[in-house]
Amino acid sequence: SAGVLVGARLAQGLGAALTLPAALSILTTMFREGKDRNVALGAWGGIAGLASAAGVLLGGLLTEGPGWRWVMFVNPIACALLLPSVFRLVEGERGRRRLANFDAVGAVLVTAGMLLLVYALVRAPIIGWGTTRTAGELAGAAALLVAFVFNELRQRVPLAPLSIFRINGLGFS
Repeated sequence: SAGVLVGARLAQGLGAALTLPAALSILTTMFREGKDRNVALGAWGGIAGLASAAGVLLGGLLTEGPGWRWVMFVNPIACALLLPSVFRLVEGERGRRRLANFDAVGAVLVTAGMLLLVYALVRAPIIGWGTTRTAGELAGAAALLVAFVFNELRQRVPLAPLSIFRINGLGFS
């Protein structure tokens, strides 16, 4: 059904969104400096670029040939082929460190604020920009995001250090 298709693609997209930064993080921690780090990051970037281009081409060939349903089998097959190598190459975990100083309140505030803002902006053309509902959603999003800024000012280790806006080109100078 269409719902299952959308749900499956959503799950695949979420998985991809989580694996790309994780792969980069593994590379930057395994190769801390020097030529090996540059080679590893260059290979990662090159393969990511090639995969993006090849994915569109191969996805088109796959949907034109065997059919669109086969798109769902690409990621599991790739995982089955690559996971043994990944487990062999990546060192085991050295004990779980507790997440120190994580700003959970800030994460909840910024996530809720941005979600409400995007929701309000997407729904406003449908229900009307001048409606009480749209105004309330936009006001709620603004309140959450202002609360996030105040929270960040109080945190010893903030999610988004506001000092970055003092850098030329990023700030409001």
